[in-house]
Amino acid sequence: MTGSMGLASSIGLGVSFNTPKKVIVIEGDASLLMNPNSLLNIGKHKPNNLIHVILDNEAYGSCSEEPSLMKELNLKNIVKSMGYPNYFFVKNEKDLINNFQEALKKNELSMIHIKISVEGDRNLLRPLNLPLISRRFKKFITKNKKIDEEALKNDFKKLLLKLNKNKSKGFSGIGLLLYDSDNLSNIKCSDLRPFHTAPNLNLRTDECLNYLLNISHYKHELHDGFHFFNEQGILTHISQFLEAPINHDLIPNESYGARHRSAQYISCVPGVIAVGVICHDKIFICSNGEVTKL
Repeated sequence: MTGSMGLASSIGLGVSFNTPKKVIVIEGDASLLMNPNSLLNIGKHKPNNLIHVILDNEAYGSCSEEPSLMKELNLKNIVKSMGYPNYFFVKNEKDLINNFQEALKKNELSMIHIKISVEGDRNLLRPLNLPLISRRFKKFITKNKKIDEEALKNDFKKLLLKLNKNKSKGFSGIGLLLYDSDNLSNIKCSDLRPFHTAPNLNLRTDECLNYLLNISHYKHELHDGFHFFNEQGILTHISQFLEAPINHDLIPNESYGARHRSAQYISCVPGVIAVGVICHDKIFICSNGEVTKL
């Protein structure tokens, strides 16, 4: 990320949402200070697979070695206040090995703060072909991704059945979409509630079930639209309006409403694994235009 100081941690946060593997972000102290908002975002979501490493030479090392303001700050207090559960301070090689091993063992967000000296190449080349770098990075992080669609769709089905079983009197219905993040751009949608973010919950957990039940009450501002889960089963988008492409080869059931028809149409879009709808005590799963009633 040379040339875009401050964005490595934001990208790392996004990657951590989409993989169960450990994600390690390495950036300098000056980079961190360019985008301190990332600390708040990371601390809020607390991805348990992210390790945030700061190489601190108290300088803009890749530029002219001008001093940064890091020596004026207590980074430990800052990251703790932002929500990081673990902070490690490294002064020597032994600290680095021990603290890194401990951070890798933990199933929690961690920061490793490493003090280093000011030295190294000052004439770093800046990347020029940004689209190529983007494609190369995307290919690398997805090359080993394997999706067991049948198992995932089965867990998706279980969630819909649990939602229907546990719904309250004020339940307004719900629409859920399961997608492959490599093809998210194929799904045309817009936020109905743009100032709300998805809480990064896994569809297999009771916490996710209770969250969806809560926002599906007809008085809740997030009850409308569709909520998206990626191929890892992580809730990534809430209250989305879907621009479902009309497919004239399908024959929708005329007795059902717009949410059901939208689900059937959008299930034909490449990258959509399944769409689930609960409406008027009826549960449907749509995949490739085929509708299965549960």
